[in-house]
Amino acid sequence: MANFSGADVQSLREQLGTGMVETKRALEEAGGDVDSAVEILRRAGFTTGNVDKGDMITLYPGHSSQQQQEQAARKIGEEVTSQLLRQAASGANLMALGPLKELARDIVARLPLAQNPWSDIVGPCYTSGALQRELGITRAAVSRAVGENRLLRVTTSDGVNLYPAFQVHAGAVVPGLGRVLRALSGGTNSTWTWAQWLNATIMDENGDPLPRNIERLISGHVDDVVRDAQHDAAVWAA
Repeated sequence: MANFSGADVQSLREQLGTGMVETKRALEEAGGDVDSAVEILRRAGFTTGNVDKGDMITLYPGHSSQQQQEQAARKIGEEVTSQLLRQAASGANLMALGPLKELARDIVARLPLAQNPWSDIVGPCYTSGALQRELGITRAAVSRAVGENRLLRVTTSDGVNLYPAFQVHAGAVVPGLGRVLRALSGGTNSTWTWAQWLNATIMDENGDPLPRNIERLISGHVDDVVRDAQHDAAVWAA
Protein backbone atom coordinates (compact mmCIF):
# COMPACT_ATOMS: atom_id res chain seq x y z
CA MET A 1 0.00 0.00 0.00
CA ALA A 2 1.38 3.42 -1.00
CA ASN A 3 2.43 5.58 1.95
CA PHE A 4 1.62 8.81 0.14
CA SER A 5 -1.57 10.44 -1.08
CA GLY A 6 -2.84 11.92 -4.33
CA ALA A 7 -2.37 15.32 -2.71
CA ASP A 8 1.33 14.52 -2.24
CA VAL A 9 1.63 13.68 -5.94
CA GLN A 10 -0.11 16.90 -6.97
CA SER A 11 1.96 19.01 -4.59
CA LEU A 12 5.21 17.61 -5.96
CA ARG A 13 4.00 18.08 -9.55
CA GLU A 14 3.26 21.74 -8.86
CA GLN A 15 6.65 22.19 -7.18
CA LEU A 16 8.72 20.63 -9.95
CA GLY A 17 6.54 20.85 -13.07
CA THR A 18 6.66 17.08 -13.58
CA GLY A 19 3.98 14.77 -14.94
CA MET A 20 1.65 12.56 -12.96
CA VAL A 21 3.13 9.21 -13.98
CA GLU A 22 6.81 9.99 -13.31
CA THR A 23 5.97 11.82 -10.07
CA LYS A 24 3.94 8.90 -8.75
CA ARG A 25 6.67 6.44 -9.73
CA ALA A 26 9.32 8.53 -7.99
CA LEU A 27 7.28 8.67 -4.78
CA GLU A 28 6.73 4.93 -4.96
CA GLU A 29 10.45 4.31 -5.43
CA ALA A 30 11.23 6.70 -2.57
CA GLY A 31 8.73 5.07 -0.26
CA GLY A 32 6.78 8.29 0.04
CA ASP A 33 9.78 10.41 1.06
CA VAL A 34 9.43 13.71 -0.83
CA ASP A 35 13.10 14.74 -0.69
CA SER A 36 14.19 11.38 -2.08
CA ALA A 37 11.52 11.57 -4.79
CA VAL A 38 12.80 15.02 -5.83
CA GLU A 39 16.33 13.63 -6.14
CA ILE A 40 15.09 10.67 -8.19
CA LEU A 41 13.27 13.02 -10.57
CA ARG A 42 16.28 15.31 -10.88
CA ARG A 43 18.61 12.42 -11.69
CA ALA A 44 16.14 11.23 -14.32
CA GLY A 45 16.08 14.70 -15.88
CA PHE A 46 12.38 15.28 -15.32
CA THR A 47 12.73 18.59 -13.48
CA THR A 48 13.73 22.05 -14.61
CA GLY A 49 16.39 22.52 -11.98
CA ASN A 50 18.43 25.10 -13.93
CA VAL A 51 15.56 27.59 -14.03
CA ASP A 52 14.77 29.99 -11.23
CA LYS A 53 11.22 29.49 -9.92
CA GLY A 54 10.57 33.16 -10.63
CA ASP A 55 10.98 32.42 -14.33
CA MET A 56 8.21 29.83 -14.35
CA ILE A 57 4.67 31.04 -15.00
CA THR A 58 1.31 29.32 -14.90
CA LEU A 59 -1.00 31.26 -17.23
CA TYR A 60 -3.68 29.56 -19.28
CA PRO A 61 -6.21 30.48 -21.97
CA GLY A 62 -8.87 32.71 -20.47
CA HIS A 63 -6.70 33.40 -17.43
CA SER A 64 -5.78 36.99 -16.69
CA SER A 65 -2.26 38.05 -15.90
CA GLN A 66 -1.17 38.54 -12.29
CA GLN A 67 -1.48 42.30 -12.70
CA GLN A 68 -5.05 41.99 -13.98
CA GLN A 69 -5.95 39.64 -11.13
CA GLU A 70 -4.59 42.11 -8.58
CA GLN A 71 -6.51 44.98 -10.19
CA ALA A 72 -9.72 42.92 -10.09
CA ALA A 73 -9.14 42.04 -6.42
CA ARG A 74 -8.63 45.70 -5.53
CA LYS A 75 -11.81 46.76 -7.36
CA ILE A 76 -13.82 44.02 -5.65
CA GLY A 77 -12.41 45.13 -2.29
CA GLU A 78 -13.27 48.76 -2.99
CA GLU A 79 -16.84 47.86 -3.94
CA VAL A 80 -17.29 45.67 -0.84
CA THR A 81 -15.95 48.54 1.31
CA SER A 82 -18.38 50.95 -0.31
CA GLN A 83 -21.34 48.64 0.33
CA LEU A 84 -20.30 48.06 3.95
CA LEU A 85 -19.97 51.79 4.60
CA ARG A 86 -23.47 52.32 3.22
CA GLN A 87 -24.74 49.72 5.69
CA ALA A 88 -22.86 51.44 8.50
CA ALA A 89 -24.37 54.79 7.51
CA SER A 90 -27.78 53.15 7.86
CA GLY A 91 -27.03 52.13 11.44
CA ALA A 92 -25.41 48.69 11.00
CA ASN A 93 -22.69 47.73 13.51
CA LEU A 94 -19.86 46.34 11.38
CA MET A 95 -17.79 45.42 14.45
CA ALA A 96 -20.47 42.92 15.44
CA LEU A 97 -19.63 40.80 12.38
CA GLY A 98 -16.80 39.08 14.24
CA PRO A 99 -13.05 38.63 13.61
CA LEU A 100 -12.13 40.29 10.32
CA LYS A 101 -9.92 37.47 8.98
CA GLU A 102 -12.61 34.88 9.56
CA LEU A 103 -15.18 37.18 7.99
CA ALA A 104 -13.00 37.69 4.92
CA ARG A 105 -12.46 33.93 4.56
CA ASP A 106 -16.18 33.34 4.84
CA ILE A 107 -16.96 35.93 2.15
CA VAL A 108 -14.39 34.50 -0.27
CA ALA A 109 -15.57 30.94 0.40
CA ARG A 110 -19.05 31.93 -0.76
CA LEU A 111 -17.83 33.35 -4.08
CA PRO A 112 -18.47 31.22 -7.23
CA LEU A 113 -14.78 30.94 -8.09
CA ALA A 114 -14.10 28.34 -10.78
CA GLN A 115 -10.69 26.70 -11.15
CA ASN A 116 -9.32 26.61 -14.69
CA PRO A 117 -8.59 22.98 -15.72
CA TRP A 118 -5.70 24.06 -17.93
CA SER A 119 -3.44 24.35 -14.89
CA ASP A 120 -3.37 20.55 -14.63
CA ILE A 121 -3.29 19.98 -18.39
CA VAL A 122 -0.48 22.32 -19.40
CA GLY A 123 1.46 22.77 -16.17
CA PRO A 124 4.26 25.32 -15.65
CA CYS A 125 5.52 27.38 -18.55
CA TYR A 126 8.79 29.12 -19.38
CA THR A 127 9.00 32.78 -20.23
CA SER A 128 10.98 33.44 -23.39
CA GLY A 129 14.03 34.53 -21.42
CA ALA A 130 13.91 31.50 -19.15
CA LEU A 131 13.64 29.14 -22.11
CA GLN A 132 16.61 30.82 -23.80
CA ARG A 133 18.70 30.27 -20.67
CA GLU A 134 17.54 26.68 -20.24
CA LEU A 135 18.32 25.71 -23.84
CA GLY A 136 21.30 28.02 -24.30
CA ILE A 137 19.90 29.62 -27.46
CA THR A 138 19.04 33.13 -28.61
CA ARG A 139 15.65 34.76 -28.82
CA ALA A 140 15.86 34.62 -32.61
CA ALA A 141 16.52 30.87 -32.42
CA VAL A 142 13.44 30.41 -30.23
CA SER A 143 11.28 32.35 -32.68
CA ARG A 144 12.67 30.37 -35.60
CA ALA A 145 11.99 27.06 -33.84
CA VAL A 146 8.40 28.14 -33.14
CA GLY A 147 7.88 29.18 -36.75
CA GLU A 148 9.15 25.82 -37.96
CA ASN A 149 6.98 23.91 -35.45
CA ARG A 150 10.01 22.55 -33.61
CA LEU A 151 9.00 24.26 -30.36
CA LEU A 152 5.59 24.76 -28.79
CA ARG A 153 4.48 28.27 -27.87
CA VAL A 154 1.05 29.16 -26.46
CA THR A 155 -0.45 32.62 -26.14
CA THR A 156 -2.78 33.69 -23.34
CA SER A 157 -5.92 35.74 -23.82
CA ASP A 158 -4.01 38.89 -22.83
CA GLY A 159 -1.25 38.28 -25.38
CA VAL A 160 1.45 36.71 -23.21
CA ASN A 161 3.65 34.17 -25.05
CA LEU A 162 4.64 31.14 -22.97
CA TYR A 163 6.44 27.86 -23.56
CA PRO A 164 5.14 24.74 -21.74
CA ALA A 165 7.92 23.24 -19.61
CA PHE A 166 6.94 19.65 -20.43
CA GLN A 167 8.57 19.97 -23.88
CA VAL A 168 12.04 20.32 -22.29
CA HIS A 169 13.78 17.26 -20.87
CA ALA A 170 17.32 17.12 -19.46
CA GLY A 171 18.12 20.59 -20.78
CA ALA A 172 16.96 19.99 -24.36
CA VAL A 173 13.78 19.92 -26.41
CA VAL A 174 12.22 16.46 -26.26
CA PRO A 175 13.39 14.44 -29.30
CA GLY A 176 10.70 14.02 -31.95
CA LEU A 177 8.64 16.95 -30.72
CA GLY A 178 8.94 18.79 -34.04
CA ARG A 179 7.65 15.80 -35.99
CA VAL A 180 4.65 15.56 -33.68
CA LEU A 181 3.87 19.28 -33.84
CA ARG A 182 3.99 19.26 -37.61
CA ALA A 183 1.66 16.25 -37.66
CA LEU A 184 -0.81 17.93 -35.28
CA SER A 185 -0.75 21.14 -37.35
CA GLY A 186 -2.44 19.20 -40.14
CA GLY A 187 -5.59 19.01 -38.03
CA THR A 188 -5.70 22.33 -36.15
CA ASN A 189 -3.63 25.49 -35.69
CA SER A 190 -4.57 25.73 -31.99
CA THR A 191 -1.34 25.36 -30.03
CA TRP A 192 -3.40 24.93 -26.83
CA THR A 193 -4.95 21.85 -28.43
CA TRP A 194 -1.46 20.58 -29.24
CA ALA A 195 -0.42 21.16 -25.62
CA GLN A 196 -3.44 19.26 -24.38
CA TRP A 197 -2.79 16.38 -26.76
CA LEU A 198 0.81 16.11 -25.59
CA ASN A 199 0.41 16.53 -21.85
CA ALA A 200 -3.12 15.54 -20.80
CA THR A 201 -3.43 12.45 -18.62
CA ILE A 202 -5.70 9.70 -19.92
CA MET A 203 -6.97 6.90 -17.68
CA ASP A 204 -7.27 3.25 -18.67
CA GLU A 205 -10.34 1.10 -18.00
CA ASN A 206 -9.15 0.51 -14.43
CA GLY A 207 -8.80 4.20 -13.69
CA ASP A 208 -4.99 4.11 -13.75
CA PRO A 209 -3.10 6.85 -15.63
CA LEU A 210 -1.59 5.92 -18.99
CA PRO A 211 1.71 7.47 -20.09
CA ARG A 212 1.14 10.90 -21.57
CA ASN A 213 2.15 11.41 -25.18
CA ILE A 214 5.05 13.63 -24.12
CA GLU A 215 6.23 10.85 -21.79
CA ARG A 216 6.07 8.39 -24.67
CA LEU A 217 8.27 10.74 -26.69
CA ILE A 218 10.75 10.98 -23.82
CA SER A 219 10.79 7.18 -23.64
CA GLY A 220 11.81 7.02 -27.30
CA HIS A 221 8.53 5.90 -28.92
CA VAL A 222 8.72 8.70 -31.49
CA ASP A 223 7.33 6.84 -34.50
CA ASP A 224 4.33 5.55 -32.53
CA VAL A 225 3.52 9.01 -31.18
CA VAL A 226 3.86 10.61 -34.62
CA ARG A 227 1.53 7.96 -36.05
CA ASP A 228 -1.06 8.70 -33.35
CA ALA A 229 -0.70 12.45 -33.95
CA GLN A 230 -1.29 11.98 -37.68
CA HIS A 231 -4.38 9.88 -36.97
CA ASP A 232 -5.91 12.38 -34.54
CA ALA A 233 -5.07 15.34 -36.77
CA ALA A 234 -6.90 13.63 -39.64
CA VAL A 235 -9.93 13.18 -37.38
CA TRP A 236 -9.86 16.86 -36.37
CA ALA A 237 -9.60 17.97 -39.99
CA ALA A 238 -12.44 15.73 -41.22
